[in-house]
Amino acid sequence: MNIDTHTVTVLIADQNTAFCAAASRFIAQLPGYDVISRSVAPGDVMAVSEIYKPDIVLMDFAFCSAFSSLDLVRRLKRLMDAPQVILVAPVDDPAYSEHSERIGADGCVTRDMLEWALPTLMDKLSAYCVRRHHA
Repeated sequence: MNIDTHTVTVLIADQNTAFCAAASRFIAQLPGYDVISRSVAPGDVMAVSEIYKPDIVLMDFAFCSAFSSLDLVRRLKRLMDAPQVILVAPVDDPAYSEHSERIGADGCVTRDMLEWALPTLMDKLSAYCVRRHHA
């Protein structure tokens, strides 16, 4: 991944604190990425995003059902420095990917495939993040 000197910042938004910790440790090992915050309450996602302005929000699909999934993703996308949104599905089911795409998320990964699929997806999205910071 060539992202110049910019570190891509990530907010992990998940109610499962064990998953947050594991995902945080995993992402910390990836060169060029930094977990800047973890949110365990769906209502905090917007406030934390407005304060920390993450490049990527890795968010549990369950957060979307706590609100309207469409509303939460749209609200994130309306921020001045809108993050890329990756939804984390509980299982590998095409319906999750289709729903993610329909509501405007930038990607979808499953919990069990996180270590395999997330680096590739984040690398793909990181080019947008770098352009956003150099604009």
